Amino acid sequence: GKIFAEFEIPGIDPSKVELNVYEDRLELRAEKSDEKTLEQNNVLRSERYFGTVSRSIQFPVEVDPDSAKASFKNGVLTVEVAERVQSERMKKVEIEA
Repeated sequence: GKIFAEFEIPGIDPSKVELNVYEDRLELRAEKSDEKTLEQNNVLRSERYFGTVSRSIQFPVEVDPDSAKASFKNGVLTVEVAERVQSERMKKVEIEA
């Protein structure tokens, strides 16, 4: 199966997002810089936030990091990763007499 994760990160340039996928977790780090300085005298209230955003999510199962895909649309980062296929391993053991 596949696992999907979505992150709302509006106003962040996708090129400033670092996304790392491991077998057991996903780590996201993004930087939103204050590129526009407003005249503080004219601002009644500002609800624009700047700085670093970081998230770490544990997967419920092991995943294949090589299968990870990510897309960014309308301020939402979507990550898709495939579960690792666990094949049953067996070794026939000869019994010494």
